[in-house]
Amino acid sequence: MTPEQREERLLAMDDRLAAALLTRIESPEASAQDFNAARMYLKERDILGLLRQYEDPGEDSPVFKLAQEIHQEMNELDAAAGA
Repeated sequence: MTPEQREERLLAMDDRLAAALLTRIESPEASAQDFNAARMYLKERDILGLLRQYEDPGEDSPVFKLAQEIHQEMNELDAAAGA
């Protein structure tokens, strides 16, 4: 396997993981563990860096969508805690 093929496979795996996490946290049955797994995934990937990397809100990237969802959820939790 060439380095390019290896990188392509890793990127595909990363997209699939992000899509799976997004599906889990969008589910009405999402648990705190699901959100924590997504949060840790994004933390390791630098959520703010991800949000800055994609300027187009219509960007078709599972990682971007996951970052947006978690960011929104964090803002809602912060607002509820402040109320």
